[in-house]
Amino acid sequence: MKQLYLLLARNQKIIKKLFVLTYLILIAIYFVGIWQYDNLNPIRGLYNNIGRKSGQISTVLLLITLLPGMLKRINILGKIESILMLFRRQFGVLSFFMATTHLGYMSWIRKVASGENPIDSIFKYQEAGFVAMAIFFVLWITSNDFSMDVLGKWWKYLQRTSYFAVIALILHIFAAGSKLWMILLFFLVAEAFSWSILLIRNKNTAVPKKKTKRSKKK
Repeated sequence: MKQLYLLLARNQKIIKKLFVLTYLILIAIYFVGIWQYDNLNPIRGLYNNIGRKSGQISTVLLLITLLPGMLKRINILGKIESILMLFRRQFGVLSFFMATTHLGYMSWIRKVASGENPIDSIFKYQEAGFVAMAIFFVLWITSNDFSMDVLGKWWKYLQRTSYFAVIALILHIFAAGSKLWMILLFFLVAEAFSWSILLIRNKNTAVPKKKTKRSKKK
């Protein structure tokens, strides 16, 4: 595991460039989908497959970004946590782009290509998905060093809104009929357990305050 960490650390810049290349490919696929939607009738089912798979991948990537924090709180598997921390931000951004691909291929590409208003569907049956996507968007635009410097300690609090995204995703995936919501729910319970462990540990290791000695009355 140590050798794997060192290998990834040495090639960190190259791997991050591959992440950027993946983002650009997803953006290109998105716009090609809008441009060529009416010309791809024979493989229209491919759109739904891309949409479903990208949604599933986005969910897994979100869990990967949350996993290091949970492992750190319960103080286990430190090596795996260190490896994930190397590219935690990149996994988060990729999760956002996969979620955008999911939204596009399941709904918005078809609506934009046909001249419909894609916003209409949000308030009909995609409320939970829209909430998760809105949180993803905020986390995406603040996933950079500039935002960390400007927001300071509030940056960490903002990142913790990802838990609300998980709750919204559970509702969204449950409504969609996928069983992936059970994995999300289990992960959310595990996160709550890890926070409980951290609070108990901090309470037990807290240094008691020294009592001030009062002068005794003679």
